[in-house]
Amino acid sequence: MIDALYSFFAGLLTFFSPCVFPLLPSYLVFIGAISLDDRSSEFIKGKKSIYHTLAFIAGFSFVFVSLGLAGSAIGNFLLAYKEYLILTGGLILVTFGFYTLGLLKVPFLSRYLVLDMKHKPHGILGSFAVGITFTLGWTPCLGPAVSSVLILAMTSGSTLKAVFFLALYSLGLGIPFFISSFILERLLAYFSRLAKFTRYSRFILGVLILTIGATLLLGIYRPFIPRP
Repeated sequence: MIDALYSFFAGLLTFFSPCVFPLLPSYLVFIGAISLDDRSSEFIKGKKSIYHTLAFIAGFSFVFVSLGLAGSAIGNFLLAYKEYLILTGGLILVTFGFYTLGLLKVPFLSRYLVLDMKHKPHGILGSFAVGITFTLGWTPCLGPAVSSVLILAMTSGSTLKAVFFLALYSLGLGIPFFISSFILERLLAYFSRLAKFTRYSRFILGVLILTIGATLLLGIYRPFIPRP
């Protein structure tokens, strides 16, 4: 239950991270969920707003769930070494926790691997492709959070749980994206205030990752349930 809640809130906090939330209007304009009237500088929602937004969400959810399946396969393959797997996962999460809190530098996590997509592919499939690009690119923001959920998936000992955890992460990230596409104009009135929350969201996420990692290392939390 704790790992399921963590997976969802990790996705929610990722949405409010410093390199996702401030760029929210740009994402929505780029995927075609909304358009910008140059004369009035107002955002205008098109008839296909819901489809483009859902396609974008489906794109990054596809990647995350695929990672869950791959992680589960690796975890099941290493089932005989589950204690080492749990300890290694705990150590990685503690490292990611310190990185997210800004207390440790991890060079490869600090590199933006954004794919250069100057022009969005046309149609709903184009928005789906942008969703995939979104997950592959923003390593500093998505990396620690996704990796922490992926480690829970790998150590769960169940393919169903692995998929469920990554689906919950996608849901936590996708719901605010979906809601924002409908209330963006209203949201912009409070945008500067909400943007300040990004500092706190990163701190909260860092503490959560660090806590999960510490419980794995200390043996307080054991995702593998021995079968009789």
